This record gives sequence, C-alpha cells and structure tokens, in this order.
Amino acid sequence: MTKIDSIQTFKDFVAEVKSMEGYKDPLEFGIYKVDGSFNEPKETDYLYLNIGQNYGSAAVFVKALELSGIRVDFEANKCVYDIDEKFIESALDFFFPYLHEAVGTAHKNIQVIKELSSLVKKGAFKKGQYRIIFVY
Repeated sequence: MTKIDSIQTFKDFVAEVKSMEGYKDPLEFGIYKVDGSFNEPKETDYLYLNIGQNYGSAAVFVKALELSGIRVDFEANKCVYDIDEKFIESALDFFFPYLHEAVGTAHKNIQVIKELSSLVKKGAFKKGQYRIIFVY
C-alpha cells in the first residue's frame, strides 16, 4: 500500500472501506496496552477510546488489520485483535494527509499510531503488547 497523499483520497479510501460487504461502524473502539495478565482492557489501559465518533479512523484500522492478515468479524458483539508492525505502518500510510495536524487535542488516533511507530523505531514495540477492540 502506498501513502494516501490527499484529504480527498483519504475520504474516498474511507468510503471504499465502509462499502465492504458487512461493514458497520463500531459503537466504540480503541487501541489499548495489555497490562500484565489482564486480557480485558480497563479504561486506564486505552491509549484513546472512541465512543460514537471517529469512524474514519475505525475504517483505517479495519483496513490496516486486513493488510496484517486479519479480517474483522462485523457480526460479533466484540472483536479484539493483536496489532503488529504491519498494522502500524499501514495506518501511518493511510493517515498521511493528517500526520502534521496530529498534535494537542487534534487527531488522537493518529497520535496513538505515531507513538506506536516511535516504539517500533526504538525497538521497544513488542508483539502482543497492544490490541485493538471494536464493540458493535
């Protein structure tokens, strides 16, 4: 996948992902850090929790999972998946038109991906340490 180079291309990309058979927007979703032996996230484990918002980011994450070899089960009430370096790289490429805007209170999901990318670059990212959850 090549980087998405414009906001319009990003909007078209999101529309294309959302047109996938069975796709539906989640009620909530977020990336969280696995804390010790706990498999269920606690609110404090979320890097950013989306409730009823940021559906473009949800579409990005669904496609990034697909490129990592994971197909989201839209029929389930809740889906939890490990994220990997491919997921992070793909999400960064999809979010490219907004990377420079992702500071302060803007684009929190992109800030999360940028931070995870930083961990990858430092060699501090560990597979299985971060997961994404979708609640439908």
